[in-house]
Amino acid sequence: MNKKAIALPLEATLFEKKRLGAFYTPPALSDLIASWAINSTHDKILEPSFGGCGFLQSAAKRLNELGASKKNIPLYGCDIDPNAFHYLANTVGSLVDTSRFVLGDFLTLRKPKSWPTSFDTIIGNPPYIPYQQISPTVRDIAIKKIKNLGFDIDLRSSLWAYFIILSLKYLKEGGKIAWVLPGSFLQANYSRTLIKFLGSKFSKIAVFQIKERLFLDEGTDESTIVLLGTGYRGINKEEPKEISLVYCNSSNDLKKSIKEWQSGNAIEASCASPCLLPWSLSQRLAFFQAAERQIVQFLFSPHVYVHTWEILGY
Repeated sequence: MNKKAIALPLEATLFEKKRLGAFYTPPALSDLIASWAINSTHDKILEPSFGGCGFLQSAAKRLNELGASKKNIPLYGCDIDPNAFHYLANTVGSLVDTSRFVLGDFLTLRKPKSWPTSFDTIIGNPPYIPYQQISPTVRDIAIKKIKNLGFDIDLRSSLWAYFIILSLKYLKEGGKIAWVLPGSFLQANYSRTLIKFLGSKFSKIAVFQIKERLFLDEGTDESTIVLLGTGYRGINKEEPKEISLVYCNSSNDLKKSIKEWQSGNAIEASCASPCLLPWSLSQRLAFFQAAERQIVQFLFSPHVYVHTWEILGY
């Protein structure tokens, strides 16, 4: 780890966070996700963009609840921002082997020697940066890696999409993913092939949309998506499964919704909103995208743009 980076006392400014696409997850949400994602003290957990260390703290808390030793807990990470290592030193630095945390770009990273061959769980909140701001050199390297995983990523994809796919390179078969994502996961055209690909890679996978704006203090009013997947099938091609889509009014609803999804009752739980019909995610995406095109034809004024997702309370 970069020793000089640890000594930096500077808090990331809002401008710097936006430049890096870093929006730190509220503790209550990261705690809840870590509780679902981590089931054993032997689980090895990777956070590929650990930033403010919120997910690392939640993961450490969960491992301690399960009875893990308070020394050398099995957490690993990567981040491109030197300030992240200041957060690391001042949050979980005493609980982890800091040599397992790498300063670098996850998109171009070669597996560090300090990392295991694969991880039980990959968890986090990847950076939200549009494709125009991704370095062409970095993107070309990442695309080659992604093709080796059996996926052709849309060149218009935001940075978070690269993180989701590339993280699979480090996930062991049977493993879990748990991601906090922006609302564009459901809205962007490039998400459709990504969703189909993910449906083929996990035995059980769901998307939870939270209507409550959880990142206003971080400078963004994006809606929040939680993506959970379990039973990773590896790089071999599989028939895609439909992904469950569950609607939550607030983060307080999420715990109940996850429990109902696990028990097979997610569709019933999601129907509190009249616009959420008992469809699969792919059917809903097709419906909303078609509806949006129709509505925009009517709302053609440059001064008025109403997004379909908001009109339908979605």
